[in-house]
Amino acid sequence: MYLGILGAPPKIGYHMEKGHIIMKNTEKERDTIERKRKEIIDKARKANLADYLMSKGVRLVRNGRRYKDAEHNSLVFTDNMYYWNKKQESGNTVDYLTRYIGFSFNGAIRELTGVDITNEAEVLRYTPGGIKNIVVPKAFSIDDLTLETDMRRSAAYLTKTRHIDSAIIQKLIDTKLLYQQQVSYRAEDGRSIEAHNIVFPIYDEKRQIVGAETAGTLSYSDKRFKGISEGSKYGYGYNIMVSPPIMKTYFFESAIDLISFVELEHRKGNPLSNSLFISMAGLKTAVFEGMIKMFNCEDAEKYLCVDNDEAGRNFTALIKGKCDDVRLLLPDNHQGKDWNEHLRDTKTHNTANLDEWKYKIQTAKKNNMSKIPESSKNRMQTDKIIDISD
Repeated sequence: MYLGILGAPPKIGYHMEKGHIIMKNTEKERDTIERKRKEIIDKARKANLADYLMSKGVRLVRNGRRYKDAEHNSLVFTDNMYYWNKKQESGNTVDYLTRYIGFSFNGAIRELTGVDITNEAEVLRYTPGGIKNIVVPKAFSIDDLTLETDMRRSAAYLTKTRHIDSAIIQKLIDTKLLYQQQVSYRAEDGRSIEAHNIVFPIYDEKRQIVGAETAGTLSYSDKRFKGISEGSKYGYGYNIMVSPPIMKTYFFESAIDLISFVELEHRKGNPLSNSLFISMAGLKTAVFEGMIKMFNCEDAEKYLCVDNDEAGRNFTALIKGKCDDVRLLLPDNHQGKDWNEHLRDTKTHNTANLDEWKYKIQTAKKNNMSKIPESSKNRMQTDKIIDISD
């Protein structure tokens, strides 16, 4: 029995079950879905591969109608096909994304078309003109960003919300490893929003800025402004080099995790010299492989410092399949799944312990006791200013 308070009866193709509208495709609709799904897959396979790669910052060299990979002379791209002569291998755009960029088949289709072929409603809405265009952006330039000299918003976010030591933040600012950008956008309700984003500049091996990782400082802008700036060079990540030559490399999922790890190691008194710390801004094999090659770190020790979750473990397995000498450094799950959560948890517990020792000191003085608890001095030394330079 259909209840009138729910409005008009459901259209053909749906039925009611325990008060919910459930999709029930007719044979005609199923045929339409299957036909459109094949069209979408075909469109993805025919997408221009060279245009897509250049839109992601991959450096290609044009040779007539063809493009060659700048690093692999035998890898050639023509329209929607690639030919890797040295490997005697070829394939279309979807093949390349699944074999060399890490996409699943469905993920590659969505990346190239903007359509999730596992979602029947999306497939039904698809029209032949609905495929997203691939636009090749111009190369990144830090001068194109509206940078602000007043960086109090970023500093406040990093210290108060992320619990990173203010001395480290100031050091990053002084060494041009941290900027703040002013951006404006329109919210879904039509309001104009002004935001101040953190900019982590990406330097290449020649210490030239070739991109940026960004993070929002406001809760409603974090999702919108978290990622890599358009035009950033492919295969590079935000990095901090301490006292070259490089003998150790550390890879993180974000710049904030990277900085948090550096502070944690300083607090433990562990040396950081001869190290290169790298943010992949996610889990990206291209950044892992690219940074090792571009910075000549093939012989350096390699550490994955990713999140302690399923995605991090899957990525670790993927990298170990390609690089058997990589080592794993994960935060303790009891203190958070990532390195910033670990830092915040450490500081929260240290603050509680410090308050306890201060109370004992005050009580001892009040009672004219001559002996101060031995560990109180060491306990309070954890609050000393930290300098990231070695």
